[in-house]
Amino acid sequence: MVIDLSESISGLQFGDLLCKLNIYKNELSSFLIESGYHPHYVRAITLKTLNSFLCRYQYQRRHTYLAARPLGLIVDPSNSCHLKCPGCIHSEILRKTDSVDWPSGLLDQTIFSHFMAEFAPYAMFCLFFNWGEPFLNKNFYRFIRQAKEYYLYTVVSSNLSVSIDAEEIVRSGLDYLTVSLDGATAVTYQRYRRGGDFELVVENIRNIVAAKKRLGISTPNICWQFLTFQHNCREMEKAEALACKLGVNEINFAQPYDVSWGDPGIKVFQSPPGRKLLTPENVKQRIVPFHEFESLPLAFDDAFDKGFSHQLSLYKAGNIDRFDASVCKWLYQGMIMDAHGRIFPCCYAPQKNSDYEYVFSQVDPQKTGEDHFNSENYLRSRQFFAGGKGLENSQRKESYCTVCTDRKDATNVDTEKIRRYLFYYDTCLNEQVGKETIFDSDAINYLTNWD
Repeated sequence: MVIDLSESISGLQFGDLLCKLNIYKNELSSFLIESGYHPHYVRAITLKTLNSFLCRYQYQRRHTYLAARPLGLIVDPSNSCHLKCPGCIHSEILRKTDSVDWPSGLLDQTIFSHFMAEFAPYAMFCLFFNWGEPFLNKNFYRFIRQAKEYYLYTVVSSNLSVSIDAEEIVRSGLDYLTVSLDGATAVTYQRYRRGGDFELVVENIRNIVAAKKRLGISTPNICWQFLTFQHNCREMEKAEALACKLGVNEINFAQPYDVSWGDPGIKVFQSPPGRKLLTPENVKQRIVPFHEFESLPLAFDDAFDKGFSHQLSLYKAGNIDRFDASVCKWLYQGMIMDAHGRIFPCCYAPQKNSDYEYVFSQVDPQKTGEDHFNSENYLRSRQFFAGGKGLENSQRKESYCTVCTDRKDATNVDTEKIRRYLFYYDTCLNEQVGKETIFDSDAINYLTNWD
């Protein structure tokens, strides 16, 4: 049924599209309810799917004002990290120069809840990492659980050289855990992971795997990430053997960025073998049963009831179709929030005393009605790409986007994650009601092909 919409919206004007989405919202939700799907899932998947259509539509036209909401969220539960790896903002060199605007601290529950209420009903996944160590925040397990209430696919990246509660991790509903472990021996590991405890990391992995077996839960999927350097490349085979012994699901031998500016003795090993599955991929991973949630967060009801057509008057002005204009996908697909509630367009760390603006907005639970995804800096940056210049405002610095030289066609919240999300939920949940899948291959291809 979803493919019917994709075949009919391509030629619509923006206002007509919003009205169409609002009509289709009611038709799709009614169809799913009649098909036997749980009302919680119906509201969640309807909002997220239609938002994905809208986001794709506005991205392709390079719109400045977005009625769409970000598809993926990146949240730093902690701005702090106890390791001092070369090339990181927490490295010895950058700590001494104090050149990065990254104050330490832990994310407050109130800020996180406010952020989730605004964006999580529309998003498909949440990545809990950027520059800090997530498990330093004792509220982190609650954050994961809260994200799962919004039917988000959750991903965590951790050095895991920290005290954890293995059962709490498994019970939280976390879907995917990346463990940064760049060596198969303590000596090799500590060459790059300065301050890390190799034995503690291994023990934590062992405890999480044991907790999964004990509780009968298949998630989180555990990925051992092994950044390849010249000093550790001879231990790749040994690391793979240890990963298999521990019960890790996959290992990823990944090529890191050049970090020699942080330590000239750390050289990158080129062209590593990449990702290897160590256990059969489990596409039928645990979906948190609906009965575990007495009700959806109230934000879902508000978002669903409002629909899309109410946003026409807010976002119609100033949007001009520019199909061939340059663009950065970060400005449309995702949003990043650090532990202090600062909003960034991408994962780049802000520099102190810069001539450019890095922070695009600030989440303040005391303020309501702010549209962080259409803050002045977001609008100026999208306008810069679409029209060649930023919005006129002599009182503010230009955003960093105007001089960024990084890749603009790939993000941490890319469309491949959208594909996996739709397949993940569609496959698992349809088994519960014994129906055919909602999304056929054409629909999924449409939602994930943005170029």
